[in-house]
Amino acid sequence: VHELTDTKDGNANLESLRRCYYILLSSFLTVARDQNQSYDTNEYEVFFNERVCRSESAFRDWAKAWVDLLVPENAQDQVGDIIEQVKAYIKSNIGAELSRESVSKAVFLNPSYLSRLFHEQTGEKLSNYILRCRMDRAKELLLKKDVKINLIAEEVGYGNDSYFIRVFKNEVGMTPIEDRRDGNIL
Repeated sequence: VHELTDTKDGNANLESLRRCYYILLSSFLTVARDQNQSYDTNEYEVFFNERVCRSESAFRDWAKAWVDLLVPENAQDQVGDIIEQVKAYIKSNIGAELSRESVSKAVFLNPSYLSRLFHEQTGEKLSNYILRCRMDRAKELLLKKDVKINLIAEEVGYGNDSYFIRVFKNEVGMTPIEDRRDGNIL
């Protein structure tokens, strides 16, 4: 609200709130029309009530009610689908250069937004998930005694096997050779 009303002291005046009310109302109605939703002013009186401009809190509640009305009920399912797409992309491209930028391009989202969304939905940072997937795949490959460490490093996205060994030891607590020797299972 403060940004929309552009006040220096942070207190929105009535005229500023009224101006924002009409701008947002127009935007909300456009979105509703685009979603093929129609709202009868009698049935949805609260949404067409200029009295919400009397205070910032009333205005904020009014805007939130509109957003709640316009956001599809299956929005959470869509977010879940995006997270599953991200996970599938990472697993199928585990040997490639994986960063939040490359992953976000694959799902057509802003990198910062994707990182925040992934963390909110999974409780895990995107970079940590990528690292965990790489280490899990490396452990799988280590079970195959005939696969050399430098090939495993390449397979999980590390061009430098020394760096891979250092990362593996940091994450797992032992080197890949020690892990293979001990026969540790995922």
